[in-house]
Amino acid sequence: MKLWHKKLRRKKKFKIADADFDGVLSKAEIPALFYPETHEGVLQIAAQHTLDQKDTDKDGLLSFKEFWGVEGEALDASDEAMADFKKLDKDASGKLDLEELKPWESGRFHTMVSLQKFVETHDRDNDLHLTSEEIAAAHSMKPGSDAHYYLREMAEHHDEL
Repeated sequence: MKLWHKKLRRKKKFKIADADFDGVLSKAEIPALFYPETHEGVLQIAAQHTLDQKDTDKDGLLSFKEFWGVEGEALDASDEAMADFKKLDKDASGKLDLEELKPWESGRFHTMVSLQKFVETHDRDNDLHLTSEEIAAAHSMKPGSDAHYYLREMAEHHDEL
């Protein structure tokens, strides 16, 4: 990517993150620049950039091959990759538009998949809800798993409230 493209994108992000339009980023505005998922406008720019970079046929949409960066006709897609793509493809068109790409770009998709696996793993009575006992039992889960990470993050956030 050319340097001027990067500078232009950075300027766009800065301008959108500068909510009070004073030309400087306050302590409250800075996170949007480094964490696009915290600001819808900055996320829009980041997702559009990803779409533009991967959209080889320039139709404004991402096919499975474009999304995963697969070249040529040979495609050895894992079941997990195909399942992820189908979950993102809300309209089942076989292609992702900008709105369908945002959950992936923001990380929300990964969070939801991890939390869904967490509930499936620890919901002993299969009611799709976790009781305090089920969560307490999950405390002994394998450290380092995505679900373990999100559970610890939720607990730390709750302690701060």
